[in-house]
Amino acid sequence: MTTNNDLFVRPPLSFEIPNDGVTNVDRPEDSNQWDVLKYELESFVCEGEYEHGLQRILDSYTGHRNRTTQPAVWVSGFYGSGKSHLVRVLQHLWADTRFPNGATARGLTNIPQGIHDQLTELTTLGRRDGAAPWAAAGALDRSGDTLNSVFLSIVLGAAGLPTRVAPAQVALWLAGNGHLDAVRDHVATNGGDLVEELGEYNLSTLLANAILAADPQFAATAKDVRAALRSQFPPDTRSFSTDETIALLKKILEHVGGGQIPPSLIVLDEVQQYISGDGGRAMEVQNLVESVSRELNGRVLLVATGQQELTADSTLQKIQDRFTVKVVLKNQDVDAVVRRVLLSKEPAKKPGLDSTLSSVAGQISRQLIGSRIQHTAADDKDLAEDYPLLPVRRRFWECVLRQADAGRAGQLRSQLRIVHEANRKVAPQSVGTVVGADFLYSQKNEDLNGAGLLLKETQTLIHEQGQKDPLRGRILGLIHLIGLLPTSGHGDIGVRATTDHLVDLLVEDLAHDGDQLRQKVPVALEALTDEGVIQQDGEEFRLQTKAGREWDEAFRRHHAQVTDSEVSAERDSLLLAEVNRALPTTIQQGRAKESRKLALHAEASLPPESDAIPVWLRSEWDEGITAKQFDESARNLGIESPIVLIHLPRVQAPAFVAAVRNKIAAQRVIDQQGIPQDDEGKQARSAMQTRLNRATDQVNSHVRDVISKATVLLGGGMAPNGLSLRERIEAGAQSAATRLFPRFSEADDNRWSTVRDRVKNGSAADALKALQFDADPDQHPVVKEILSHIGPAGTSASEVEKAVTSKPLGWPKDAFMASLGILLDTGAIRATLNGSDATTADVLKQTRLGNVLLRREVTVLKPAEKIQARQVLSNLGFPTDNDGLVSAVEQAVKSLVDRAKGVSGPAPLPDITVPGSIQVIVSTSGNDRVHALLAAKDDLASFNDQLGDLESRLKSRTPSLELARALASSATGLEPASAARERLDALAASRDLLADADPVAPIVKELAEALRDAIHEAAVALRDARATAVAGLEQQPAWTALDDAQRKALLTEHHLGTETDPDLADAAAVVKAAQARPLQGWTAELDAIPQRASRALGAAIQLTTPAAKMTTVRVSTASLSSADEVERYIEALRVQLLDALNSGNDTVMVKG
Repeated sequence: MTTNNDLFVRPPLSFEIPNDGVTNVDRPEDSNQWDVLKYELESFVCEGEYEHGLQRILDSYTGHRNRTTQPAVWVSGFYGSGKSHLVRVLQHLWADTRFPNGATARGLTNIPQGIHDQLTELTTLGRRDGAAPWAAAGALDRSGDTLNSVFLSIVLGAAGLPTRVAPAQVALWLAGNGHLDAVRDHVATNGGDLVEELGEYNLSTLLANAILAADPQFAATAKDVRAALRSQFPPDTRSFSTDETIALLKKILEHVGGGQIPPSLIVLDEVQQYISGDGGRAMEVQNLVESVSRELNGRVLLVATGQQELTADSTLQKIQDRFTVKVVLKNQDVDAVVRRVLLSKEPAKKPGLDSTLSSVAGQISRQLIGSRIQHTAADDKDLAEDYPLLPVRRRFWECVLRQADAGRAGQLRSQLRIVHEANRKVAPQSVGTVVGADFLYSQKNEDLNGAGLLLKETQTLIHEQGQKDPLRGRILGLIHLIGLLPTSGHGDIGVRATTDHLVDLLVEDLAHDGDQLRQKVPVALEALTDEGVIQQDGEEFRLQTKAGREWDEAFRRHHAQVTDSEVSAERDSLLLAEVNRALPTTIQQGRAKESRKLALHAEASLPPESDAIPVWLRSEWDEGITAKQFDESARNLGIESPIVLIHLPRVQAPAFVAAVRNKIAAQRVIDQQGIPQDDEGKQARSAMQTRLNRATDQVNSHVRDVISKATVLLGGGMAPNGLSLRERIEAGAQSAATRLFPRFSEADDNRWSTVRDRVKNGSAADALKALQFDADPDQHPVVKEILSHIGPAGTSASEVEKAVTSKPLGWPKDAFMASLGILLDTGAIRATLNGSDATTADVLKQTRLGNVLLRREVTVLKPAEKIQARQVLSNLGFPTDNDGLVSAVEQAVKSLVDRAKGVSGPAPLPDITVPGSIQVIVSTSGNDRVHALLAAKDDLASFNDQLGDLESRLKSRTPSLELARALASSATGLEPASAARERLDALAASRDLLADADPVAPIVKELAEALRDAIHEAAVALRDARATAVAGLEQQPAWTALDDAQRKALLTEHHLGTETDPDLADAAAVVKAAQARPLQGWTAELDAIPQRASRALGAAIQLTTPAAKMTTVRVSTASLSSADEVERYIEALRVQLLDALNSGNDTVMVKG
């Protein structure tokens, strides 16, 4: 048997990795470390990005020598990508480190010629500078020291100086004075180590004596030397600024270069871990890198490493401008190293391996189907190279390790070591046995625990389960690894802890494990879930958490509390609901497709009688009725019974009960635990929801099983045909409908809707021909049956409908409505709607008939009577057809009554009485009303004409009466109008307004004439008075001094201008004029003329002599009866006027 171990160039069982798969950038200090460095240089695979990265780094350095800036380098790659290995090799290739045995780094490393040439050029640059290329490397840590201190410590250590600044400054002082070698020799001669003594420079007597030996003039005693050193070089108690750091760096480089700064490489490993999202530390790195790059004439190259590219997060983005040379290591770069170092196969063994892999290609190709890392055709070419790792599992490991590497690279070992250990695990097995994906857990669980990615209790649980059953431990470890992967966004690779994916990743023996694991894994998962070790969420499984255990304990508590009665109630409810789903709401009976409702009855008693088809549910679960008992009860009902019976048998009772109990318990946990806010709680709730879903599925399966075995019988024991329960119920309901409605066949026809439409369209006489019935309509059995339910006293249409649509008839509503229309149209019945007569059309358009009352007619109208009645109604303004006769009569009589009321009223309107023969019509109904119309046709015609005359008079005399009243009001107190006003008062007290002779017109004429004469006389008097006043003004000098426009304006202002004569053309004009200026207004206007003339004259004087002083003298009223009295009055007035003039007034205005 060929084993896996036999396939390899380096057999895994005997080959050891010297550095344990982990590269450190520390300086070698013993033979073991030199051996590790030798292995790392010899095993370095300078291909892909490793080669291109070295080329870019060296090109950038030589291209920026002696420039203002030497760009820094950022080397990034996920955990295990070899970035530390790359920079360590660069460090020693740069300085061409010489080994104790004389070998050199460049001689041990297999590098392309191009890179070799670049390194040679670097050495040439060193010769020109007078100093060989030099390198320092170290990892940053997050200790309490500042970045500058850590940086200087790395450089000082590489320079062979104390790593603390103060002791190093002492060393540099000694070197500057040329005493360093002498002091070193003196210390060594006396059994000491210079670096150690420098570390205690302020206390070391040996160092002080060595300094005195080299320079006796420095101090008198060793004590004085120590005091001087303490004073000149205080201990490191402060932080260093960037400028101080660069200054000290320059001294260090000049020290190692013999006074010149050599071509220098400084490697800072794990910079991203140092920053770790801290913006302040990012700024420190930025400042330091910028200073190193700019202030040393381009002679110092700074290289830093991190897990991610600089664009990965906002903190790293702050420093990306300082690292312009970027080297990004990818998966394929690691693959090349792993294949070259660990997976190289013996050429002679490859054909056998290819044959074995070909035989299990199906098992390989099905790996992780549906995920983003599933096996692809491109993987086939890598199968032999990657063996015993499957490419899909390599990718799975890389994704897991990338998540585990989030800032924790120092705590985890590299992929190289993991692959080597995996090789060793399956090395003894036969070819065809590959590494299970869970192997990563066995290698990494301690590291994951240390990194905070695996709780100790979970680690212990997985270990204990593995002790019970190795498969359990493997499953749990793999579930944990999958749980580290993101489940959304770009990082989601679609791998889930489902049964299929777990089996795919656990398979080791490709030829045999697949089928076995597909049987064992589901069983193990179910057992682990039931035991509460894991929780199931949909198709996925997760390790149980603290919150999950709390939810699981709650489930077990509720499970124990669920009572048998609760289980029975839930079970019966579910069965009843499923029967209801199988139960059709209605069936269609006969050619008419009449809808019949089905009513489910689940009680032990017989179903109640109704027009719905009864479906009686009997159960072996709650009632205990066996199949035999059910069959006997069905036969006992008899063949005329319309009952459909269903029997539910008792099937798999214990399993059904268990599933229901689980469902109730899970639902109660979800309801009572609430909505968690933390991730663990949310996962626990989701897992409980999955448990509920699983229990629900089981319950539903049992329900479907019971329903599939249900029995359906009709009364008498007949079993209806059908495959499903629904089909058998429908078939049974069809037979039951025939039993429930035995007379349905009499009206079972799908053409009743056509009959109804014909009746609506006025073709009731031949509407039944649609049913091929040519006899008189009232002879059709359906029509006769409906008529038999209507009495002469009146029957509600809804009662008739219920009688013919309920059992035992069950006739279609279309049959009922069509027959009702025929009876109405032929006059066999009549109808009222809300108390008013209704036509056939009114009734047929009703959707509900509760307000329709039907009466069988005793009196029947002859065709000639119908014609005559329609003529009378047409003359009255109410044309109609035969169908609307009764309604039209009512409307016509009502119209006459309303018109009589319209021309009647209080005096002077008449009080019109409707003739008795017309009032009789109102008191009748139906066809009797039409007969009453015909009997009163003459009175109707006469009364209609009378009302027409009165309406015409009312229209013209009402406004005439209003005009007379307005004239009388305006003529109040006018003697010539008094007689006419008296006649108007007499008319108002009478009822003669609409008499044959018009009583209003003469009154209007006489009132208008009297008022017109009075207004005309007043208008003439007013016109004459204004003319006299204007003539007087024109005699005054002040008035004649005005121009025409001024005189016109003053006349208008003082209302002395000419006025248009009032319009007195007719009575309406007279009223308008009188209302515009009543008779009293004319008198007031006439009396105001003298005063207006006086005011106009005063205004004229003001306009003509504006500077003149004017006063007014008012003439007193006096009663004079003799010549002496006149003389005395005139003399007094003369004195009054002269006094006014002599008082300095130019003008005196005299006013009465």
